[in-house]
Amino acid sequence: MTRSFELPKGTTDQAHPIELDRLDELMRGTPVVAIGSFIGSVFVGMAFLDGAMSPGVFGWVVASCLIALGRCTFSGLYFLRIRVALGEMQPIFWLWSTTSLINGALWGVFSLIQTQTGSLPAETLLHVALCAVGMGATLHLSGHFWLQRAHIVLALVPLIVRDLLIGGALHLQLAAMCAVVVIYTLLLNANHAKAIMELIVQRRRNAELVEALRVENQAKDEARRLAEEANAARTRLFAAANHDLRQPLQAVSLLSQNLMHTRKPEMVHETAGRIQSCVESLGDLVDGMLELAQLDASAIKPREEDFPVAGLLKEALETHAPVAEAKGLRLKGIDTDLWVRSDRRLVLRVLNNLLSNAIRYTQRGKVVVRLKRQGARLMLAVADTGIGIASNQRQRIFDDFYQIGNAARDKRLGLGLGLASARRISDLLGLDLALESELERYSVFSFWLQVTPSAPNPGLTTAAIEPPSKLLHKKILVIEDDETSRLAMVELLTTWGCDVRATESSLDGIRIVDEGFSPELVIADLRLGDGLDGFGLIEHMRLQSHQPLPAVLITGDAVNNKILQTDLGQLTLLRKPVKPAQLRALAQQVFATSEMSTQHM
Repeated sequence: MTRSFELPKGTTDQAHPIELDRLDELMRGTPVVAIGSFIGSVFVGMAFLDGAMSPGVFGWVVASCLIALGRCTFSGLYFLRIRVALGEMQPIFWLWSTTSLINGALWGVFSLIQTQTGSLPAETLLHVALCAVGMGATLHLSGHFWLQRAHIVLALVPLIVRDLLIGGALHLQLAAMCAVVVIYTLLLNANHAKAIMELIVQRRRNAELVEALRVENQAKDEARRLAEEANAARTRLFAAANHDLRQPLQAVSLLSQNLMHTRKPEMVHETAGRIQSCVESLGDLVDGMLELAQLDASAIKPREEDFPVAGLLKEALETHAPVAEAKGLRLKGIDTDLWVRSDRRLVLRVLNNLLSNAIRYTQRGKVVVRLKRQGARLMLAVADTGIGIASNQRQRIFDDFYQIGNAARDKRLGLGLGLASARRISDLLGLDLALESELERYSVFSFWLQVTPSAPNPGLTTAAIEPPSKLLHKKILVIEDDETSRLAMVELLTTWGCDVRATESSLDGIRIVDEGFSPELVIADLRLGDGLDGFGLIEHMRLQSHQPLPAVLITGDAVNNKILQTDLGQLTLLRKPVKPAQLRALAQQVFATSEMSTQHM
């Protein structure tokens, strides 16, 4: 059975152009069909009136006139207003179909009201007109087989019944002829509807292919645009990095020359401090660029864990308290017993970057870490009373190396990588980093964490840093194959009161231990010139001493500072250049933990 192709329910002007084109075609042909049908009804009516005023025939002609006028008016309104005003095509199609069926039924009504035979010309005109109406429906109603069938049946079947009821040779022949016309028209309409259906389906497929091609081209254009933006951003990144790397290198070169010719002790101390500042700046820049590169390359994989917010805030606030105090700022947080789930290391990095940025751009007042819980989510917000951020710069501040009011790239105002890193980490962890600010009044950076319902072992909280006295007389073994770095490390540890032994190879390090030196901490380069590497050296010493010997590995590879869990205990991995304050804090924590373990044994 051939199925008609109808307008899908809910089809709109924007849904698919094929349905709209078909409805437009029907509406365009409606006036011609309606007027032609009306003219035919006038001729048929006049032929059967034949000078006698029959109320039924006259009323039928008037009805034909009204239905033709209504169909023409509806078609005109469709193109003028309805097509724009109505989004639903289905009601318009059904309304039009109803008028078409009424017109077909009206022709059938004439056969019911004119039951008496007319003159031969009148009968001939009636049968020719109705056959023309049936054949004309084949073209006008193409693709709508059910409507074609209903129209032909309503118009011609009553005529066949009339001829059979009147009887006689002529009317029986006319009935047979009309039956043949009905059967032929229905078969022709079925084949025509099938062909139209296949054509429409093919048009739809073509339209879908065109749309798919358009979407694919659009996706390629978008990918090309993103690639071009990424390339431009990379170019800006390297240009800014080139400038920022050369600045401290030039300063170190000049300061080194000054140091060689300086004889005053106070000048030596001052110059050395400036060199240290330049080196720290270089380290911060390299660390920041490596971090951004790893985030962009998806090399950093989040490690989710449950941790207390209080410990996170304590560690962050203690880190930034000296800088805030030196500027006369109040730095405070809020006590809480909530635990959250995320990557603690990366969340701490975001919080540190936001605090550092807030303190840097706040000259007076305070910097506060606020907390706000909403259901299973906790918002951490860093609020300051600083310079604020103009609305046209609130997106740019997250760009690499962009800083407000630092066109000269003064390193004392930072590098412009902290917020860029915070935004990337936020995207990685889904923290929803947001900014609210008012110029010259305040800025608030906020992000969200998932609250965990149960608190794990409180013993996992980060330990507080002990005072420097923990380093006095501690025995430390240094293995570093670079002579300059080794001598500098020995001098630094010696100034902290440590008992230091140093060597350039792993084999010499093992020999020093075998000769009776029992280190309480080993600081070793990861890549050594001969013998074992840093991992192998530490494992060998731990096996020989049968103790979990504390150790720090230092490397120049592009890795993050982290704690490594091995079969023989933990190892701390630090990336060069290591800041003295960072190394001292780590050593103090190692010795404090070791003493606590000894007390509980």
